[in-house]
Amino acid sequence: MTNGIKALDQQIGGDHYKSMAIQPVEFIIANDLGFCEGNAIKYICRYKSKNGIEDLEKAKHYLNMLIEQERKKNELCTDGKDAESGNELDRWSPDWDGVRNRLAAIERGLVSYHILR
Repeated sequence: MTNGIKALDQQIGGDHYKSMAIQPVEFIIANDLGFCEGNAIKYICRYKSKNGIEDLEKAKHYLNMLIEQERKKNELCTDGKDAESGNELDRWSPDWDGVRNRLAAIERGLVSYHILR
């Protein structure tokens, strides 16, 4: 709060947000949206009252970045390769025989402990 006025009640550089039923920043914060999502919403909300098609192009730019990020995530999850370099990702593959042998040894030790008691 500055001089008793809430930040949302002030707007620097126009009034294109103040006239909205809910300001984009309120929606973005309430829904815990990321940078690209938030900017796309901001530009879509204001395009009619500020920069028209330029704001729609900006929104599209942020949506395209978000799409690229999601595609990279999906590639990482589906093919086992780094989305940028194409290199195989290191995967931890357990040695199940070794795990079974260790569990069997622990079990034998527990049985021996109970027999000796």
